[in-house]
Amino acid sequence: MGAGDPARDRVSFNLDWRFQKDDAAGLGDRLSYATIKGWVAATGVDLVNPVAAKAVRPDGNPGATSPLRSPPLTTATGGR
Repeated sequence: MGAGDPARDRVSFNLDWRFQKDDAAGLGDRLSYATIKGWVAATGVDLVNPVAAKAVRPDGNPGATSPLRSPPLTTATGGR
């Protein structure tokens, strides 16, 4: 490295992951593909075929009562 090159840091790719293996207790099949298929079809059709007929999004929110929901991210929580 030359004198004017910026320093580089080595950061672990696995550092600070916030995922949990397996489904949360009590989740059941609320987020299974069979349950959320209507929402997936309504949001993904443009990626598959932009001229295809648009699917209608079902009413409600499939994850509204999920035990995996977190409070909204804010600057007060450090963005986490």
